[in-house]
Amino acid sequence: MVKLQIAGTRNLRDEVKIEILRITLALFAILLIAPAASAHDGMTFEFNMENNSVQPEEAEVRLNDSVIFYNLVTDSNRTITFSTEGANRTIDWQCSSGPSDSTTNSDECKIWFDPSLYKATIIEIQIYENDSLWNIFNLTLLEDSHDENGPPDGGFNLPGNNQQPTGSSDEIGLENIFLITAIVSFSAAGYIWISRNFFGESSNMMSKQDGEE
Repeated sequence: MVKLQIAGTRNLRDEVKIEILRITLALFAILLIAPAASAHDGMTFEFNMENNSVQPEEAEVRLNDSVIFYNLVTDSNRTITFSTEGANRTIDWQCSSGPSDSTTNSDECKIWFDPSLYKATIIEIQIYENDSLWNIFNLTLLEDSHDENGPPDGGFNLPGNNQQPTGSSDEIGLENIFLITAIVSFSAAGYIWISRNFFGESSNMMSKQDGEE
């Protein structure tokens, strides 16, 4: 009777441990195949304010991206301004850039579309030259809702000079490889730990009980 009770307890423990191992490995598998869903790394887009135009003339960017305006003329100040309904309040933004100067950054204006402040919308950007309205163009601000680390399908819509965002696809692919490698390594380490602790303990218990018998 005692031997049957010991054997029954041992089999129940082994079944519980095997079930825990299966659940753990299933969770590791889900982590391995699941896409990385997170806010994309912010990219920076450049706009050149030339003598008679802004290049590109319009753009689609995402929340968490940045935009830099460069004043390329040497005899005029440029002031960029816009007003938009943000995530929590109305945002009135303004920045002044001096004449083109290669030695300082006084000829540029930069804005980061902080996701906690801005929301998806179309922003009408007005540019003044020496206090007179010089140019108006639209900037489409999109939600940062895609599930990959790179640009959306088809790339960003940047008419004009086909400007590309900073950050190459090679860098994005390398980041994904590192992520997958880390997940595989973590899964393998977890499997080894579970095998040693669960199955090793079970084998020692069986050997001890066999010796007592």
